[in-house]
Amino acid sequence: MKFVEVPLKFLRDYTIPMADHESWDRRRAAIIPSSLFMAFFYLAGALNDDGFSNPLLQFSLYMIIPGLMIGAAIMFKTKKSQAPDWLVTTYAIICFVMSIMWIKFSSDCIMDLLKLFGFVSGLPTAFFGLTFLAWGNCLGDLSADVAMTK
Repeated sequence: MKFVEVPLKFLRDYTIPMADHESWDRRRAAIIPSSLFMAFFYLAGALNDDGFSNPLLQFSLYMIIPGLMIGAAIMFKTKKSQAPDWLVTTYAIICFVMSIMWIKFSSDCIMDLLKLFGFVSGLPTAFFGLTFLAWGNCLGDLSADVAMTK
């Protein structure tokens, strides 16, 4: 499981900024501005197979340079143990947007898998979609029931 968990945790940590003072990490806060645009456009599905002719890919590659400059300023101008309030507020807004993009990306992957299962099994895709929706609807009740039982 570590084979899957480690890369996904790395991507999550360096594409979603920390949104509170307790999780402040100056090194992570300095790396995030350089990876932000590339991660946003990739998760949105805007970076397709056009290669370098894709204008959004070019834009995100150009934005790495200002991101590195902002990251250097964060690294050298902030305290190691305490986050500035303005940066935490900014990162909280970015965190919200990037979290939505990760949810969209995950949902798209699940829908692609459901379409694949429908294609392989010959069953309608709507059947798999409704089944998955029903399972997802029951997870909240399941966790509440388990918590109440404990």
